[in-house]
Amino acid sequence: MSVYDKNMEEEKLYLDNTVEILQHLIMTETDKLTGRKRELKSSNKDMWEDTVHFTDDFDRLTEMNQHLQQVQSRFYDYENTRKNIEKYKKMLDSPYFGRLDFTETDGEENEKIYIGKGNITDPKSGKIIVYDWRAPISGMYYRFEPGKASFKAPFGEITGEITLKRQYKIARSQLEYFFDCSIQISDEILQEVLSRNSSPKMRSIIETIQKEQDIIIRDTDSDLLIVQGVAGSGKTSIALHRVAFLLYEGISSKLASSNILILSPSDTFSNYIENVLPELGEENIERITMEGIVKDCLEDELAKNRLAGLEGRNNQLEECISGRGSYDGNKVSKWVRFKGSNTFREIIDRYLRLYERRLLNFEDVYYNNRLVAGKNELKAAFLNNKTGIPIAKRLVRIENRVMDMIVDLRRERLKRLEVIVRKGDGHEFQEKSFARLLLMKDSQAFAAKLKRFTELDVFSIYKSMLKDPEQFCKLAKGLSLPDDISEIIGCTYEAMERKCPHYEDLTAIAYMKLRVFGKEEDEDIRQVVIDEVQDYYPMQMAIMKELYGRARFTVVGDIFQSIERAGRLSIYDVVPELLGKSRTVRLSLNRSYRSSYEINEFARSIYDDAIDCISFPRYEEVPEVLSGDNEEDLLKMLLERIGRYFEEGFETLAVLCKTMKQTKSLFNRLEGRKEIYIVNGNDGDADKGCTVMPIYTAKGLEFDAVLVYGTDDTNYCTDMDRRLLYIACTRALHRLSLYYTGKKSRFLKERI
Repeated sequence: MSVYDKNMEEEKLYLDNTVEILQHLIMTETDKLTGRKRELKSSNKDMWEDTVHFTDDFDRLTEMNQHLQQVQSRFYDYENTRKNIEKYKKMLDSPYFGRLDFTETDGEENEKIYIGKGNITDPKSGKIIVYDWRAPISGMYYRFEPGKASFKAPFGEITGEITLKRQYKIARSQLEYFFDCSIQISDEILQEVLSRNSSPKMRSIIETIQKEQDIIIRDTDSDLLIVQGVAGSGKTSIALHRVAFLLYEGISSKLASSNILILSPSDTFSNYIENVLPELGEENIERITMEGIVKDCLEDELAKNRLAGLEGRNNQLEECISGRGSYDGNKVSKWVRFKGSNTFREIIDRYLRLYERRLLNFEDVYYNNRLVAGKNELKAAFLNNKTGIPIAKRLVRIENRVMDMIVDLRRERLKRLEVIVRKGDGHEFQEKSFARLLLMKDSQAFAAKLKRFTELDVFSIYKSMLKDPEQFCKLAKGLSLPDDISEIIGCTYEAMERKCPHYEDLTAIAYMKLRVFGKEEDEDIRQVVIDEVQDYYPMQMAIMKELYGRARFTVVGDIFQSIERAGRLSIYDVVPELLGKSRTVRLSLNRSYRSSYEINEFARSIYDDAIDCISFPRYEEVPEVLSGDNEEDLLKMLLERIGRYFEEGFETLAVLCKTMKQTKSLFNRLEGRKEIYIVNGNDGDADKGCTVMPIYTAKGLEFDAVLVYGTDDTNYCTDMDRRLLYIACTRALHRLSLYYTGKKSRFLKERI
């Protein structure tokens, strides 16, 4: 028997034993679940029957609280058992994927460490037979080749030597093959994984995590971790695996899923990534878009100003590409960039300082014709702000102070009203109640007058900032303004007057509201993950600081996938300052795994190979650039390729267009065809079949085959078009074809 065959026999025995233990654990936990379900029902029944439901008796309330704590404890036990069953069932198919043999320095035993999605403990011996991939000891699997190695244990660093590093292919609880490997997770496993069809939902990648990716996942020291990753480098997946790792580490630091927030670029993308954490055995994390944050901030103001159904980020991108009214896309993009800039944010801050010192008009306050407080006295009290309380909260404090000052005056007023009512006709038998009613009306009128200068409307403040262009330019002294600033101010003010603010204005107003009204930082959120960070502006990052300033941040992005502005590495220089973080680490991921070698190199050529990217050597068909005499020719070719790709076994296809208008036009001509769908804006969900969508909604997604429609030189000729074309091409895993009439885009090179 060969050495390999002998090892195979041993490995099969270990796997069979592991599967047997898993099955035993599932049975044990299932029996336990039945018992805990019975206990939970019994506790609920006892609490309902043995306690009163309305009482002022402290002892009975204490008894009820004890019952409630018991129910909560048993519910926790029930949920924990249920989750264990789910975890073990998920691991049955493939209990582990790797192994390393490790001997500690000065130690004699060569320990075999099997690594999988979660821990498995032999109930008889108490020995861990499979380690969670996130465990400290498992980190050596991703970081070291056979030889000297170390890991950080809770009680200090453990050093030693790795004598063996092995990978497995296990499916349906059967060992198909294994092989030994070195520092990089073997290309054989990567080739097998990357050759699979794309999934409508992102999958976990624990079997193929690379050394540079593992460094990002296991970082626990940084307040801000910035990752620049080329298209297909796995940055989003790594960010999610980092969340799973932090939750595992959080067992000691008490970090729970409710303490983490993911800022996602779109709802479509949120749907795409929703399965990763559950697949890793963790609860799903709250995911929100910047658009959602802005609307949450302005919920009251939107209702007050009767603004609903406002267009968001996707509409903004559409306008940056196609134009807004009579303005072309370049001008719109320029305006969007300015309103998201640090310059505009500084102007808002300056205006608010001016507003509170000079523009906020206090009035003398009278009650029952008696002076309660003079306007100068109130303003002095308002400006006495040594602790940095926001404007609106100081005004509430002033309002409360005035209301306290009239308490005695209201009593006097009530007595006088009772006398007046007593002397009048018709209410002599209800003088007290009627006098109180009159006093209430007086008080309401008084409060309404008081609120003329104590109640603020942030929409009105924003409009007042834009009303006087001369004053606006004075506020911007020392700052660089666009040449067409007067046009920007005028058009923005007009849109505000029409109650049609654009998305970039709503974002600025949300920032202004946080500065004016303040908001308690959400201390429950201790870790924030921001994806596609290259698309966020300083104004939006400032909002994140206001809301989650005490949290740690993980931000990932790719400067080459920004749309309305040119990507530069310098954007990462300002992020630490904007978020107020000093302990910052910046890392890069330059190896692309998503696309085939041919597709990746084709995409790089769009940028004239300026992207520092290493293409993974997975070789497939060369991308096609196909021309037709007219639109009907393109449609026929498109349908032929869609049919062929389905016949080849590909399951997720995307037809990408430059704009939503083009998307809808093309879909109308394809409508009724089997398995062809449209993602229409922010609420779509790419699925199996062929999805027709604008390029900007496909960001972050991937498909087996991508067909890019209308790639002629008229449609793709500007720097923004170059960026869109690059994003479109890098969505493809296995097949890429582009279609045009007339002259093809200048960015499509003949190189392969």
